[in-house]
Amino acid sequence: MTTSDHAKIVDAVETLKQARTGIVITGKIQNGKLVIDQECLDHIAEKFPDANKSFVAMNAPFDPT
Repeated sequence: MTTSDHAKIVDAVETLKQARTGIVITGKIQNGKLVIDQECLDHIAEKFPDANKSFVAMNAPFDPT
């Protein structure tokens, strides 16, 4: 790994740290739809009381089976 590669990785990690919400979303796929666990929904409502609930999963591990 070059110094330049290392600097890019450090920069990417810092960007992710600044942008993340600290919420881990768990749930299941049921009848082709994502069903989020109630505990997760409660945590989102507590942390972001005025927010609508929508999200985009990026680089999330996903196994539909």
